[in-house]
Amino acid sequence: MSTVAAFDRPSRTATIAVQGDLAIPDAKGLYDCLKSISRRRDVRTIVLDLGKTERIDGAGMAVVSLGRKLARRAGKKLEIANGTRHKQALELMAAGAREGRGAVRGPRGEMLDLMHEKMARRILARLGSDHGQHP
Repeated sequence: MSTVAAFDRPSRTATIAVQGDLAIPDAKGLYDCLKSISRRRDVRTIVLDLGKTERIDGAGMAVVSLGRKLARRAGKKLEIANGTRHKQALELMAAGAREGRGAVRGPRGEMLDLMHEKMARRILARLGSDHGQHP
């Protein structure tokens, strides 16, 4: 996975384009990028562009969820662009967040909202059934 960040000063928008797989080995890199951009005073909106993202696993979905939380805490908005390929997983993640699934402690002891194991299973089951497969 690689990330490319671009800034549009007039609209105060930062766009992070994610290319390749967003999976366990790369999740921390995206999280660090989101954390850094959420601290910027010259940014109001963060756009996560998933147009060139091939695959997102549970760790990747957790980073997207955490990114929303980071942005919200910093008074910013996180938007997903070109996420149609990953629409079902993103919708299930949003439903899980509304249901208050899975709070765990982060590396500094802070409470983080992450997908619960049952939520990850629901995503896998739904994606598998759409492709005629069973997890």
